[in-house]
Amino acid sequence: MSASKVQLIGGSFQDPQGNVLANGYLTMMLSSDEEVNDSIICSGIQITIQLDANGNVITSPPQYVWGNDVMLPVNSYYKVTGYTSAGQISFGPNNQQCVGSPTFDAGSWIPNSVISWSPSAQPLSLEVAGTALSSQTLLDLVNSGNVTFTDIGNGQISASVPITPPPPAGLPTPDQSRFAMWYANFPGDGAWVPFDDNINAGAGGGGSTTNNAVTSSGGVSITINNSVAYNGAGFIWPTRKINFLTTINVTVTATSLYYAGLTNIASGSGVTDPTTGDSILVGYVASGVSAGNWLLVTSTGGVKTVVDSGVAIVQGTRYAIKIIVNAGTATLYINGTAITTNSTLPTANALNMAIYSHNGSGSGQSTTVEYMYADSSPV
Repeated sequence: MSASKVQLIGGSFQDPQGNVLANGYLTMMLSSDEEVNDSIICSGIQITIQLDANGNVITSPPQYVWGNDVMLPVNSYYKVTGYTSAGQISFGPNNQQCVGSPTFDAGSWIPNSVISWSPSAQPLSLEVAGTALSSQTLLDLVNSGNVTFTDIGNGQISASVPITPPPPAGLPTPDQSRFAMWYANFPGDGAWVPFDDNINAGAGGGGSTTNNAVTSSGGVSITINNSVAYNGAGFIWPTRKINFLTTINVTVTATSLYYAGLTNIASGSGVTDPTTGDSILVGYVASGVSAGNWLLVTSTGGVKTVVDSGVAIVQGTRYAIKIIVNAGTATLYINGTAITTNSTLPTANALNMAIYSHNGSGSGQSTTVEYMYADSSPV
C-alpha cells in the first residue's frame, strides 16, 4: 500500500506576549535524503509553509509534507524555522518530526524533541563494578589516593597515577637464598675475587691468567690460559632451585675441554674433568681447532650425561650463559634463549661453583670470563 503525505494544520505560533505570528511562514528542510513509494525525497530543497492571520498553518490551499514515519531510512526529521510576515526569525531553527495521517498538528511540537526514534532512547544506567550508583543523574569523579582526575575539555576526563619506579635489582637476601659470586679483579693479580667470604677461590694446574679491561662488548674479564681450575666451598644443594650465570668467550687451537658451573670436585693437581663426581655444568670439548657445540653436562658419582645443545661455538664471540635448575630439570640458556634441558641430575652432595679448563698439550686454549654467579633457594 502506497504511503500518503500528511497535511499540516494548527500551530498557533505567537510571541511571549501572546501576539500571534499573523501571516508569517515556516521553512522546512529534511535532515537527510529519504525514500518513499520508490521515489527519492531530496533533503537539499527548502520548502515554505504559510501561516494565516491566527498564526496557524493555512488550510486553503492545504499544506502537505511527507511524514517522517513513512520515509526510509528511519530517524529523519525536519529543521523548522518560523518567520514573521516581515521575514524576522521568530522560531527555531528546531529539529522536529511530522508523523501520523491524514493531518499533523504543528501545535503539538515540543521544540527540538523527536516523536519517533529507533531504537528508542534507553535510560542511563551508572554502575561501578556491576553495582548501581546511588545517584543515576550525577557522576562526580573524586580524587582518591594516588588517582587524580582532570577535565581536559571536549567531554574528556583524564585519570593519572604517579609511577613509582621499582627498586633497583639486587642480590637475593639471606632469608631467601644462599648465593655467591666471583668476579674479575682489575687491575690486580688476575685472580677471582670472592663476593662472599665463604667462597674460597683457588687455582690448580699448569696454566695462567690474564687481566682484561672493560670493552665495548663486555665487562672486566680474566682470560684463563690452558690448564687452570677455580672452585669454592660447597654451598648449593642440587635438589633446590638454582640459578647459575656466567660469560664465556672461547679461543682454541688444540684438543681441550672447558666446564663452568657446579660440582663437588675440588681443584688440584690431576683434576682434568670435574664430571668424575657430582656436577651440573656448561662447556665444550674441543677437537683441534674447533670448539664444537655448547654442551649441558651432568654427572652423578662420575656417571656422566651429556646433552648437545646443537649451538655451534663461534670463537672470539662473547656468550651470556645461564643454567636454571628447577623441579629436577636443568635448562641451558644462551644469550637469553632457552636452548636445551637435562633431567639427569645429582641429588646426594652439596655443590660448589667452579671453572675447569684443561689442555693436555699444554697450550692452544684460552677462555675469557667476566664473572660467575650462583644462588639456590628452597622450592
